[in-house]
Amino acid sequence: MLKTKGGIFVFILAALAGVLICAGCSKYIKPSDKAAYGSASAAVEKAEKDLKSAEASPNKDDMQETYNDARSKLAGAKEFMGKDDYAKAQDSAEKASQLAIDVKELPGEVQKLIAETEKSLVFATEVGLDRSYGKKIKEIKDTLWDANNNVRLRRFAAAKSMAANAYNEARKAIEDVEKANDSMAKAKTAVIDAKDAGAESTVADILKSAEDTLAGAKLDMDNANFQKAREGADKACQLAKDALEKAKAVKQK
Repeated sequence: MLKTKGGIFVFILAALAGVLICAGCSKYIKPSDKAAYGSASAAVEKAEKDLKSAEASPNKDDMQETYNDARSKLAGAKEFMGKDDYAKAQDSAEKASQLAIDVKELPGEVQKLIAETEKSLVFATEVGLDRSYGKKIKEIKDTLWDANNNVRLRRFAAAKSMAANAYNEARKAIEDVEKANDSMAKAKTAVIDAKDAGAESTVADILKSAEDTLAGAKLDMDNANFQKAREGADKACQLAKDALEKAKAVKQK
């Protein structure tokens, strides 16, 4: 028992009932709910901080709808806390945090994706991808246009999805060029190594086949047929390696 100044005795029933007193409030938290309550409380506290930061963001006016949604989710989280539904409270608070973060960061993320995609498209044109991947490049440009249009309409979530798709498609096309260049470099090195090993005099037919195949791959590169160029370069590389091994074997005899 505890005695108050007024002489009134108050029994600490919470201790006898095996419950905890919620810090800063008058309700009781069951020991079995302590972990869930703690996680939900932390999520709500984080959401409040994220909302405060979002409120000061220069993007708030452009992201007003998202900001309002974040506030609504936070209010819902607090309601769930009052109903002791800590799982739903935590889920709603975490969604509020993510929306608040989107208010601050999403416009910048979209602009970065758009800029990187535009940069990739310039490179694609420079290496001739618009000749071999004309349809694909057009689709990428159309998707990028849609992304920019959604930015103008302040639909940043949709804009990010479109910009990310355009960026990924552009990178896939450029990877074909990079892989072809890598194969060409390996094939050229293999031919040089074979020559250094004396393949021109010992296995001239295999070496010539490797050189002819490599020349064909180079022609495909010049015509922007990157996949075909890569296949030809890989074949030339293997022929050159075969020539190298046989030239070494001849020397050892």
